[in-house]
Amino acid sequence: MSHQMQTHIFLPIYLLQYVRDISPSKIDTDLFLTEASTSRLLEVIHIFCPNLKFNENAKNDRQLLETIFRGQAAHQLSNHVLIPKDCKPSVEYFSAVFKAPIFRPQDSEQTITCAADFNSDRTLMFTCSCLTALRHGQYHLASENLIKFLEIYKYLTKDEYSNILGAQDHAEDTLHSHVIYLQQAHASIEGIQLLMREADISANHFQDLEVKLKAATITLQCRQKMFERSIQDVAFLTALGNYHQNKTNANGQFNPHDSSDEAERIPSGGNTSA
Repeated sequence: MSHQMQTHIFLPIYLLQYVRDISPSKIDTDLFLTEASTSRLLEVIHIFCPNLKFNENAKNDRQLLETIFRGQAAHQLSNHVLIPKDCKPSVEYFSAVFKAPIFRPQDSEQTITCAADFNSDRTLMFTCSCLTALRHGQYHLASENLIKFLEIYKYLTKDEYSNILGAQDHAEDTLHSHVIYLQQAHASIEGIQLLMREADISANHFQDLEVKLKAATITLQCRQKMFERSIQDVAFLTALGNYHQNKTNANGQFNPHDSSDEAERIPSGGNTSA
């Protein structure tokens, strides 16, 4: 699974108001929840959960923000962050070190509109089983894991569906690169063969070119295989994306490309056939 290592984090200076007078210093997250404004609570959540996006209603839902803070940020803030002894009061943020390096999964972006959108178990399952496979090019594994995911959660959100489209875009970019690599391999062989046809070529030079031609041919074969695999990846992801979209449309539900608030959920209508 792909993770990002972090050894430190930048925190707003106002958090120092909530440091307990103990050794080692710790932030009193309960006190912070009691006294902090909603905007400050939202800011700290964003620091620890940059993948979470909130609409205006969610930004002002104090109860929702407190729930997310307790579940996603409070433990790390209180138990894993070392508070420095000296901080310049003139700066807005200070650098705090984690007690030990932490490894964060590369979570997909998630839009929060109400309490129903926040499900830490759902996010963890989608990130670990589906998103990780998509990001590692294991597209068939991602499809199999999506079947298990939908058996539990029944539908995809727009953000979850967008990860399939994102993987498709990435696969298409990769395919374009492989077209260029394949073209270069063909050009290399053609260039070598042109040199070998020269009338005044020496025997030694001809032998050198034969060696280069064999190497170039092997390169071409490898790039042909990569090109074919890339085409298959794009085709499979296109089919996977179309499957979820078609199932949604067949059930008379919302279009997954609809950007309106009502289109947040995409019922699966069934399992993937891939």
